Amino acid sequence: MQPYVDFQSHTQFHPCLPQCNDSEAHNEIFNSKCFLEKEYGLTINAIAYPNGDYSNRDIKLCIAAGYEFGLTTEPGFNTCNTDPFRLKRIGVNEKSNNINEIITQASGITGIIGCALSRYLQRTNGIR
Repeated sequence: MQPYVDFQSHTQFHPCLPQCNDSEAHNEIFNSKCFLEKEYGLTINAIAYPNGDYSNRDIKLCIAAGYEFGLTTEPGFNTCNTDPFRLKRIGVNEKSNNINEIITQASGITGIIGCALSRYLQRTNGIR
């Protein structure tokens, strides 16, 4: 799958990082990157936090380990001002079974329409 997939880090054993002590968190973050780079010759520059859970300590460890990006499970879009260690994502799950739906979500159209509809409903409810 390597020619088609950009593999990155997700820690070694998928713990909830904020619940780890300092040594455990350090080992999970550093060892995962090191293993993937040495064993598979990958360039690892991103980590997806297990379960989307992370703390400021974990971000500092990621920076020290040489990561450039951290992916959360927070939904939404990123801008030029988004913290690179708090990147949001658009979820694709078992309900996203239509490629056109996935493309629409990734383009941002779904979010724009939802925001416009919400504003419209707020205005019309206020008028009544």
